[in-house]
Amino acid sequence: MKRAILIIISVFLLSVFNVHSDTTCTSISDAIAFYSFDSDCATDDSGNGYTLSGDSPNQIGTQYGNGCEFDGTEIIKNTALGSAIDEGDTICISLWLNVTDTGDKNMQVANFAKTGSEYFKAAFAVQNAAGDQIIAMDTYNGITQNFYADTAYTDNPPQWIHLAGCSDSNGAISLYYKDNVNISIDYTPTVTVSGLQEFALGANQFYYDLQADIYNFVGVIDEVWVFNCQLTNSQVNELYNGADFPNFNLMPNISNINCTSSGPEGDTTYPYETFDTTPSFNFKTNVSAYCRIGDTDINFSEMGTARNCTDTGATNHTCTLISDDELQYSNSSVYLRCINYWNSSLETGVTLNMSITLLEINATKRIQVGIDNSVIGSGAMVYTDQQVYLRGLLYDPLLTTVDKIAVFGNQRWLFNYNENNISLNLFNITPVVYSLELLNTPLGQIDEEVTEYIDSTKN
Repeated sequence: MKRAILIIISVFLLSVFNVHSDTTCTSISDAIAFYSFDSDCATDDSGNGYTLSGDSPNQIGTQYGNGCEFDGTEIIKNTALGSAIDEGDTICISLWLNVTDTGDKNMQVANFAKTGSEYFKAAFAVQNAAGDQIIAMDTYNGITQNFYADTAYTDNPPQWIHLAGCSDSNGAISLYYKDNVNISIDYTPTVTVSGLQEFALGANQFYYDLQADIYNFVGVIDEVWVFNCQLTNSQVNELYNGADFPNFNLMPNISNINCTSSGPEGDTTYPYETFDTTPSFNFKTNVSAYCRIGDTDINFSEMGTARNCTDTGATNHTCTLISDDELQYSNSSVYLRCINYWNSSLETGVTLNMSITLLEINATKRIQVGIDNSVIGSGAMVYTDQQVYLRGLLYDPLLTTVDKIAVFGNQRWLFNYNENNISLNLFNITPVVYSLELLNTPLGQIDEEVTEYIDSTKN
């Protein structure tokens, strides 16, 4: 009995009789979807969001990192990608496959499909017949079926095979395989891309409505590229030679950092000086990236989405420290973390040393907030930078200036902040005068400590 393996990449289109224009791809970066399968068997590494769903093929190591291994029962697909292809008249697909089932089967690898009895199907196939692998093409427009096969080489599976093919608006099909021999055939009637309902790898249920002897794929699929423009011969060669999505393997590099909180022109020198305790930054990356900012030296994932910068997926970024990460000291650090837009495993980061000016003013404002939130609230008389004469811990007379004095009834509360941990050695005169020295206290804690101190000592 003749043993044959037919691995099919199918495109189902609605047959109409008008002419459309086709766009040539300017580069492989025009890909509408790219599945490297290095991280999983679902992610669209082009960044366009056409995530595959359905079954869960196993990941397996390949010549290009990882691929997805189909066992003959699995299908992964995306319905939105089928609709997106309708925006253009050309469909091109490129992938690597390794057949592991050499039985007498026709096995579908990938397809675009729609329901209905009339369809256009382009089949890109590998066949093992009498020791030869045959590249075949099968088309059907609802009336006529066309079949084309070529026996250009005789390697037997299992082996890695590169397949690429395009179908343009006039029904002309270009097929590339192995060493990128180009087979082109013009078919009539003219067809157009419309009504597509899904893109699938492994098989497709719509196809079973039309032909029952097509089986799910058994083998490994890797490096799947989808285009809605016409690939050139040189671009197919680039894909064949192991091209990644442009910048897919490029580590992000952060540059041109400007602390925009430092004034009209910002601050581009190191360390960055500003009075803003939640500063903002503009910067660039050499590759499209997602970036985050925080006050702790942790990785991108640990920072969480609340710390996302704006302009995600771009090369120009704006980041602002969130209130939860407010800088507490004059000498502080801010951390930027960025991941490659197409390849999240590539992460880089920089540490920004900061010089926070006017910290004393910020601390004084926080003391006022603490007074306002206390039980004496707005009823207190508050004096700022007030000179006082009192005794110290050693009972010595002390003339000094404190940041705030709150007066309520016959009670007084003295508050003073010092980042350098230098104490004024203030002493309480209970129950009339109470003193709270805030030594090296984080800004975010000052108001709470002031409120608690007043509440606990109020008569």
